[in-house]
Amino acid sequence: MSKETALKFDEFRELIFEDEKLTKMFDYENQEKHNRILLKKEKNLTFRKFKEHTFSNINLSENGINQLGGTPPPEISFINNSNIKFQYLGFISQRNKYLDYLTSPLHLFVPVYTDFTKIYLDYSKENVISILDTDDELEELEYLYDELEENNQNVIYKTLKFNFHESDELGEIGHSGIPLWVQYPEIPKCPKTNETMNFILQLNSGPEITSSPVNFPEENLQFGSGNGNLYVFYSPKSNIACYLFQGS
Repeated sequence: MSKETALKFDEFRELIFEDEKLTKMFDYENQEKHNRILLKKEKNLTFRKFKEHTFSNINLSENGINQLGGTPPPEISFINNSNIKFQYLGFISQRNKYLDYLTSPLHLFVPVYTDFTKIYLDYSKENVISILDTDDELEELEYLYDELEENNQNVIYKTLKFNFHESDELGEIGHSGIPLWVQYPEIPKCPKTNETMNFILQLNSGPEITSSPVNFPEENLQFGSGNGNLYVFYSPKSNIACYLFQGS
């Protein structure tokens, strides 16, 4: 991210390199600049050139190439070998300008109404999505709403089409390009390749998209207890996706 774009946000960190070595670090909070003392391990960091990422908000549009909510197409099979209900959150198109490493739509399945923090899904088989439960986290998950646990129905969201629109402002629904962490940076590594995964998008709590079942109390998309965000990462080499939750 360019410094000009970063200054549009409440918080960010600036790294200063001299002769390819990290020499200074500054934290910005509400436009105030604070010097951050480098840790011993940080003093050994060398400069690496990264591709500049473009911040893009979710922009609702009837002709959007991406989708929030709805139901998965019939050819998509989600293998859920757990007792936890996963909700279908829509898909991210492979036609997005900055996500061209996707070879097909990325269909999003998430146990939204549980206390999950990190889950991996395997997309390596065509049209088949399965849970890659690396640390038995699913066995310990709990529902945040008794109504959903006791109901045979699952939550289905109304369909919202959208595009990603480049912007310097923070959108209400979510965005792509750069994760904005609620707690701390937590960029995952792929459990199969051990390589850093690519950021796909961040979804915020709040959008009014719940459509069924009618006796479910929440009308808004809520991550955690409504105070958190969902982060989606993907490895094009292994076709593994990671879903992270962070709340305040």
